Amino acid sequence: MSESENTPPVPESTSAAVPAAPAAGGSSVKKALSHLSETTVCLAGGVALVIAGLFFFVGGGSISSNEEFMDFYDDAVKELKEEHSARWADFNQRRSAVQSALLGVRGGDEKSALMVALLADSRPALDFLIMKRGFRVSNELLERAVLLGNVELCRYLIEEQACEPRDKFMSIACEAGHVEICRYLKEEQGMDATEPDLMRPLLRTDDEAYKMQLGMTALFTGKGADSDPKAVKRAIARLKENHVKVAKFLVESGLNIKDDRVRGRISQCVNEELKEYLLDALD
Repeated sequence: MSESENTPPVPESTSAAVPAAPAAGGSSVKKALSHLSETTVCLAGGVALVIAGLFFFVGGGSISSNEEFMDFYDDAVKELKEEHSARWADFNQRRSAVQSALLGVRGGDEKSALMVALLADSRPALDFLIMKRGFRVSNELLERAVLLGNVELCRYLIEEQACEPRDKFMSIACEAGHVEICRYLKEEQGMDATEPDLMRPLLRTDDEAYKMQLGMTALFTGKGADSDPKAVKRAIARLKENHVKVAKFLVESGLNIKDDRVRGRISQCVNEELKEYLLDALD
């Protein structure tokens, strides 16, 4: 398939009339996108959902008469086009997460709207709410970005929105299995990656502990826990793989695994690949 077939077109101009979105936000946005291909409607529909929901929360008036909102719309569609190839596989999952968040929000408060933008993995959405609407960011939002494993949004919140990275964020990133977040916090924010207690959450003694961790992550990020046993089993397997990557990063960073807080737990670890790696590293 050619690149042109893969890439959804971007509206040529924001000056074209766009039907005003009703309170529920769905049908008129779809009509405005009716000239797009079936694939594009699927893609742009997710962005339209985010946009319509955010617009509903912040109360900006009619879409067709709000110039800054149309600028935001163009940015969101442009971002979707640029990232289409790399993000197609997880687009539907992210769209469902955003839809769930939108349906669960009541009152249009700032925290909820910012969380919708974070779940949408959308820098333009965050820019719109923070820079143009004056919504205030907090370290709680940064903590959610760490749990989601989104390095770019963590960098944005820390370096451009003055969120303060705290020591506990390294521990959160390790436990969640986000090695790239760990690397960013160490190499770009100067955080310590040699504290032996960072290794302890990786040394789980039963699979129930992994299920609890996945459930807590789903709760705090708003993504929702998966109840399908096969999906849970795959999620645990991925988390174990990611814990091995984090453990290797910590050891390479200088963490002393001969410390009693680590060494005494290795033999009880149910992550066989991690246990084997650490036992070899002890020799």
